Amino acid sequence: MRDIKSKKYPIYRVDTIFSKTKYTNVKIIENGGWHFSQLKTPKDILIKLLNGEQHAEFKQSGKTLEDITDLVQRKRIDYDHKARSEDYKYSSDFELKTVSMDDMPSFLKQNFNTYSEWFDFKK
Repeated sequence: MRDIKSKKYPIYRVDTIFSKTKYTNVKIIENGGWHFSQLKTPKDILIKLLNGEQHAEFKQSGKTLEDITDLVQRKRIDYDHKARSEDYKYSSDFELKTVSMDDMPSFLKQNFNTYSEWFDFKK
């Protein structure tokens, strides 16, 4: 799946007709966001980071399950998404923002009970 290019290509991109990795019929969910990809326990986040695309850089950071658990409890992340590709990404600490249910995608609003264990509206 990582090799598949799931973006919208214009109709005149003839190369997409013959490509095995570029598709013109991919359903793109507008404003789907990426931030729910870490809707995991600290242990599952660790597994994802150890096996993900940036696993070498994560291993170099020396982060442990205890570090990730601490970040989750404090509602922080330590990965700098704005860092340049050649810069070290685990050098900052960012506070996560709690948003109201009104700002959640409609799918989560409609399925609140199913995902309620993941919501933390307390300060």
